[in-house]
Amino acid sequence: FACFSRHPPTHPFCSRPAPAMFSACGDSMTPALRLACVLCALCRIGLCDEMAFVDVSADDKIHIRSLDVAVSPMVGARSLFAADPMAAHDWANPGTVRTCLDAQIAASRATSPAGERLQALEKELAPLYAILPKNGQGFLDDSVARYGLHRYFIKQHRWSVKGLEPAGASWVKEIEMASDVKQMSKYMVPAYLQQLVAEKLGNGTGVDLHGFAIIASTLRHLAHAEITEYLYSVYRTLGYPISGGKAQHEVEDIVFTFMLVYAFGTDLEVSQLSDVRSERRYLEAHHTGWKELCSFIRGQLRAARPAPNDFGSTLAFVEGLTGEYGRWQNNDCRTAADRFASLPGAKAHGRVPVAGLTPGPQWGRRAILREDGDEMTRLGVVENDTATGKPQLLVPNYLLSQAMCLTTAGVHTVCCYNECDDLLAKVESVAGGPEASVGDIVSALDVAEAGKESLTKLVGEGGQGKVALHGRAFAEWMHRSFPLTCPAPSDGSARTSPKTPDEWMADPGEEKGSTED
Repeated sequence: FACFSRHPPTHPFCSRPAPAMFSACGDSMTPALRLACVLCALCRIGLCDEMAFVDVSADDKIHIRSLDVAVSPMVGARSLFAADPMAAHDWANPGTVRTCLDAQIAASRATSPAGERLQALEKELAPLYAILPKNGQGFLDDSVARYGLHRYFIKQHRWSVKGLEPAGASWVKEIEMASDVKQMSKYMVPAYLQQLVAEKLGNGTGVDLHGFAIIASTLRHLAHAEITEYLYSVYRTLGYPISGGKAQHEVEDIVFTFMLVYAFGTDLEVSQLSDVRSERRYLEAHHTGWKELCSFIRGQLRAARPAPNDFGSTLAFVEGLTGEYGRWQNNDCRTAADRFASLPGAKAHGRVPVAGLTPGPQWGRRAILREDGDEMTRLGVVENDTATGKPQLLVPNYLLSQAMCLTTAGVHTVCCYNECDDLLAKVESVAGGPEASVGDIVSALDVAEAGKESLTKLVGEGGQGKVALHGRAFAEWMHRSFPLTCPAPSDGSARTSPKTPDEWMADPGEEKGSTED
């Protein structure tokens, strides 16, 4: 294939630099392949907004076809000022998704290391599966399965997987996939996977434990494949051979460049070595966050045992780094939470007046609270004070909203960790299921006397002696009892707000998503 954009200075047909490509291999090529090499060399000179592929048939005919997704021509330091630096990384190939899923299904039916890993994952997920509410047939509905998958990935990897959170395509009940679609939004992948699993493994009544593990394993495999692809691109762009060990400064160079892709959205498919170097120089001169990130990475490299030096060990290191990056970024969330907690009324009610809140360094490395009133309303993080009518910020709702998330080039975003999930998990562990008695809740949580009284009333209203742990009534009680930790349930008008379990598991209705849109 060839590309009609700025592409790395090599071509699949030749391993030589693009300017010398024609002279280096032209004599041994058919006219059609020679033309393809010339086109790719011209890419270095002309900028355009679209990537295309050249199909060369057996009779030397050339057929040009373009991708569905435009590729930004912004490279180097300029890419940092793109409207959406991650735009080039927000797409997945449906064929790759299907292939990964089929591989996991095949592994589950075979005696192999992959099959053993899948069995181990199924055992790991069994306790979580057991406490989630089931439908009438004893299985998970799709929305409940997505909630459970989110709980798993956020706990194990600090990944907020794109499309699992309700702000993404998890609200879409059915995916219509046109047969000729080449790329789909990563936010549609989980819903698409669920639909495929239902078709291949399902019994039409919901998601069983095996299907639950298959989806989790496929998402994990997709993440691994993507990180591997990014790392290959880093080696290629920097000019390092894949084989052999690397010196310490070379490994550092590789990992820093990987984080340019992962955290800043650098698109190595349209970048050259000089572009990467210029971006690094700009960040080192003007971006204090980059300096802190580099310091964090160096600390991780020093602590790595054994130290990464070849491709395999470096791949293992950067995979672990993606999780540690989420934990490191969560320090900003803790700093902001502590700052909010020091404001009048926050500890008692989890709310502070919007008036007087201004962005600034007091909140940590990141400047937060930059949203205007309309944006905060859309996020579902403000409500009017019943006494004064003035807007108040719901502190846990804001900290757990998309406003505090950092997107990555991977299959997930980095968001503030929801500590309310840990409280809920304690109750679930004691109760052993999706419902709990007052005694279960009190023994699991440090509940004030007033909280015990309101909890008793709550159970009495249900008339069953137990409360649904993932229902709205219990979410409201959790917010009243832990106002700075647990978000307040929304009124349903803000679809991107942090969702309480009952809102997360709500039936999305008859909505459909189409890859043709």
